[in-house]
Amino acid sequence: MKPVTEPILRAAANAFDFGGPVVCDARHYGEGHINDTFVVWREDHSRRFILQRINTDTFTDPVGLMENVCGVTRHLREKILAAGGDPARETLNVIPTLSGAACHLDAEGGAWRAYDFVEDTICLQQVGSEADFRTVAETLGKFQNQLADYPASTLHETIARFHDTPNRYANFEKALAADALGAKMVQFSTDDVFAKASHHPYNEFDAPAPESLYGKSKLAGEEFVRTLCHRYLIVRSAWVYGIGRDFVSTVLNAAADPTCPWLAVPTDRFASPTSADDLTAAVEQLIDHDTLGIYHIVCQGRCSRYDFAKAILKAAHMEDKLELHPIRAADAGSTPSYTVLDNLMLRLDNLPQPRPWKEALNEYINSLQ
Repeated sequence: MKPVTEPILRAAANAFDFGGPVVCDARHYGEGHINDTFVVWREDHSRRFILQRINTDTFTDPVGLMENVCGVTRHLREKILAAGGDPARETLNVIPTLSGAACHLDAEGGAWRAYDFVEDTICLQQVGSEADFRTVAETLGKFQNQLADYPASTLHETIARFHDTPNRYANFEKALAADALGAKMVQFSTDDVFAKASHHPYNEFDAPAPESLYGKSKLAGEEFVRTLCHRYLIVRSAWVYGIGRDFVSTVLNAAADPTCPWLAVPTDRFASPTSADDLTAAVEQLIDHDTLGIYHIVCQGRCSRYDFAKAILKAAHMEDKLELHPIRAADAGSTPSYTVLDNLMLRLDNLPQPRPWKEALNEYINSLQ
């Protein structure tokens, strides 16, 4: 993301309902390395607040993220009050914007949120004693107990399966079992394991260099499998659709929504849209041929997110239902990217490649109608 300038910081602070004029400290606050965090004070210095620019490379749906935060904190507040506690100190308290929203989008497309500052607290960067461990464990246990009856189905998935501990542990057990049996472990990965500023398609021999937290976690998963298993198949793909909630469904839902007249889509993010059906068929042939190692599997060709959205509307005959606004990734608080994958290993093994991306997309959308 772009550096935060003082004018952008001041404009973001002025967008929130802090109960009066505020002054900003332009220095980053705390030790966090994901979001950009600042402190703002009321002009009389009677009260301070946390103002934070959300990292939209990591949290690509900041509105959904804040809907999660608001829902969870409301639930916690009710539990804390029922137990005779102090919600001002025992949970986050979201400061709304002057228009009543949970987050603010600045002139550069950055997403901001604000919280009450919880005074007389400390944030430990490392554990100093056994008592610290116990306090953290007890606090997390209390937190989970308070959320035991929260309707989890209402939450947006802000990072796909990132916090799915059972899934991670299940994958760990599968890796161990597969290796003990001499079976093959299949791991799905992503184009996000590569640097974003390429000018050529990445093949399986190019060195990964992830820039986002998501990409780093996926590369860690790859290394985990390669370390634990002797027989593994790591499949990297990109912009997969046909899996439920995905970019295709987002565009189609927006086009079908009369209250959504337009959608802003970046023109400088490039990859290869890939049908889940084509991906599945290619993986099946790799399993049948008992291939091992790392394979890229994407539909042939590449496009920008904007071109992808245009093709979706055209295939669905909904071009008149939604206006697409071309923007730069930076306008949405993100960065340009070129992470097109090359199916080199499929060609070297003389195995069929997935279809051209437009052909696969047209067939998928026709199947929905």
